[in-house]
Amino acid sequence: MLAEAASEEQVRQVRNARKARARRLRADLKAAAKLRRSRFQAVTSAVAPERLGTLTAAEAEAELRAQPASNRRETNPGYIPPPPVPEGWARPVQPQDAPSEPGTPQKHA
Repeated sequence: MLAEAASEEQVRQVRNARKARARRLRADLKAAAKLRRSRFQAVTSAVAPERLGTLTAAEAEAELRAQPASNRRETNPGYIPPPPVPEGWARPVQPQDAPSEPGTPQKHA
């Protein structure tokens, strides 16, 4: 038994808030899927396809400016990139340094 356990009312509010957030995220995901789909103008004769909702360069720039600089931080704000590998550690062979034929021993400097 926790000394400072949340009341039933608090637990219910937290669960409701989590459900509401999950609903918002699902709605955002569905809207993003719609935006990724290419839609074309309906025609009755054979002509070159024309995309609906094409953007001008100015509209594209305005939309990109409105987006956050780093979507990774927005998606996972707790992300911490790994530190660089210490100098004494063994590293995999780079493709340009690998032998041309498998089984050929490498020359060590």
